Amino acid sequence: MFGALVVAAAVVILGSILTFVFIRPKQEGERLPVADSLSVDSLVEEVVREFRGGALEQNELFATLLKRLGVSEDTTVLAQAALESTDFDFRRLMPGDSVTLEYVDSALARVIYHIDPVVSYEVRFDSSGAEGMRAWRHVDTATAVIRGAVDGSLWEAMTEAGADPHLVAEYCEVLRSQVEFPRDVEAGDTFGLVVERLTVDGSLYRYGEILAALYRGSSRSGEAYLYRAPTGERFHCDVAGRSLFRLLEYPPVVNARRTSDFGPRMHPFRRRRIKHSGLDYAAPYGAPVRAVANGTVTRRRWTGGYGRTVDVRHEGSNLSSRYAHLCRYDPAAKNGAKLSKGQVLGYVGSTGLSTGFHLDFSLRRNGAPVDPLEVLPSGHRTVPQDYLQGYKARVAEWRKLLRDG
Repeated sequence: MFGALVVAAAVVILGSILTFVFIRPKQEGERLPVADSLSVDSLVEEVVREFRGGALEQNELFATLLKRLGVSEDTTVLAQAALESTDFDFRRLMPGDSVTLEYVDSALARVIYHIDPVVSYEVRFDSSGAEGMRAWRHVDTATAVIRGAVDGSLWEAMTEAGADPHLVAEYCEVLRSQVEFPRDVEAGDTFGLVVERLTVDGSLYRYGEILAALYRGSSRSGEAYLYRAPTGERFHCDVAGRSLFRLLEYPPVVNARRTSDFGPRMHPFRRRRIKHSGLDYAAPYGAPVRAVANGTVTRRRWTGGYGRTVDVRHEGSNLSSRYAHLCRYDPAAKNGAKLSKGQVLGYVGSTGLSTGFHLDFSLRRNGAPVDPLEVLPSGHRTVPQDYLQGYKARVAEWRKLLRDG
């Protein structure tokens, strides 16, 4: 009797379970059991992806490259239009730039133009047409220390220590107000810098900002440390937080080599010692010459042995500057014209009494010649007092890195 009741109860419970599973209405968001015989994988067709690629050849156009890779003319037109909708610049294509084509089930799905290891431009195709976009790969930033001693040239020593040519030039620019490169460089001098090292997938992409730079020479030494203001402004300072840049914050000729300083020297034509009232910068013919500060052109004409010259009176000061031996003037540098700091006023030449292509740059205070390297600008920048303690703490860390490596 009792056994029969147990069996009956089991039948009722089993029936309820079957009714709940197979008859109960499906609730919203609920996933019902899937029969074993229906595999999910069997419901999804396998997608076949294929990649092709090539590199831009000398004097080759973007459209020509796509045609060479087998892309139809109509698709090429769509791709070009999509790239034109971005900031892609067809005028800056370089031989060796690579292009990757992605096909999905034999249909072109993407065109990827690689600018460098980080930046690329993509064109994605779908049933509605083509869409262009700019893409970035993730960049990791770390701190690197590069140190060494000069045996031959500073350039060779720094590149052997791991710096690239751009970093060497930037290092010299940071310390230019303290050390004259390459004139002050001698064997046995030491150098060091703390710099941001940017990598992509573990490989060096490029170097970032120089955080600290140090040079110890037998004749001249220098050191500089980067200050980043909360406003985004940044400049290199000495240990005390004083900006290293002087009036020549914007050099009159970029990447020029200073060949003669202010003071007595042997005149190349008169063959006797005469006071040189300016600085000479050797530079290629036609290199742009720029105003070192805001000002007004007071005279633009041929001036005897100085050849073609431009004189500029600087606003808010008793200073004026002269740019001599120019091959020609810039149209913007007319008499009475207002110039902004960094604006081109002429081009390097060798007019007048000159032995080669160079710029003779000079400064005058109330009409009397002064050494440009000794003149400090008004409103000299320093690290604000509220941030000075934090700045000095970072300088101590960077100095320790340069010392300990």
